[in-house]
Amino acid sequence: MRNCRYRGLQKARLQHVFTALAINVIRLCTWLDGGRPKGTRVSRFAQLRAA
Repeated sequence: MRNCRYRGLQKARLQHVFTALAINVIRLCTWLDGGRPKGTRVSRFAQLRAA
């Protein structure tokens, strides 16, 4: 999402909305198939601190 394909605020916003929609559809399909949502990622610094 950092590099937008389109120029102009309205088109860029539309692309971001469609991208978010696609991510949510993928999450919904995974959830309906019985998959568990992934947890939040742990940063490298937090991993080192925990060790």
